Amino acid sequence: MQTKSLANDLKFVNYAEKLILKAIAKKFGIHPNYLTRIFHEKFHLSLKQYIMQLKLKKARSLLITTELSISPSMYRKYYAEK
Repeated sequence: MQTKSLANDLKFVNYAEKLILKAIAKKFGIHPNYLTRIFHEKFHLSLKQYIMQLKLKKARSLLITTELSISPSMYRKYYAEK
């Protein structure tokens, strides 16, 4: 598998699921260390950091755009005033 193709395919992994590096690497048929290296070269951060950024971005979006009862009201109020 070419590096560029692999990096692009990583965009389509469901990051909402509980992810394990070994499982992701197995899905692509590569070694976990190779996946880590390729991912870092393409995105300039670790897979773990990338997943955390995606999850935080999604959480922020839900807090701002929904009325879910589990959302902290102070955060929603702060951004609603901006």
